[in-house]
Amino acid sequence: MEKHFLKFIFSGLFVLILAGIFYVIYRPESLIVLQLFGDTRVLDPMFLFFGTGSLPSFLHTLAFCLLTTAFVKITRNNVIFVSLFWFLINASYELFSASQYAEQVGMLFYGDVYDVISSFFGAFAYLAFTFRFCAELNPIIKE
Repeated sequence: MEKHFLKFIFSGLFVLILAGIFYVIYRPESLIVLQLFGDTRVLDPMFLFFGTGSLPSFLHTLAFCLLTTAFVKITRNNVIFVSLFWFLINASYELFSASQYAEQVGMLFYGDVYDVISSFFGAFAYLAFTFRFCAELNPIIKE
């Protein structure tokens, strides 16, 4: 097991817990379990990531990058590949789900650009975190 395994597992799980808290507070209607309890909205969505509630796209991209890194060898190429992979997965999901909605409303394209931008920022935050705090990638750090 690589020495960075626990650092990235716990970091990724922490970010996923933050995303779960976001859903419970701001989007309880999207959680089937919470629908059993009726209206559970604690707060109305406020200005979050461009005012659109795109924070989950940021958190999902960041969390899945961190979790994936726990299972790969830390190299520059792997870290860059992981960030691009999860950014493209999240951006593709946003654009694909948007295209399904666009067909329903008769539009040529309907996309939440803010979710795609937030996914990019999530991948960038992952790169910044990884290059800053991993001794394998940052020669200044001595572990």
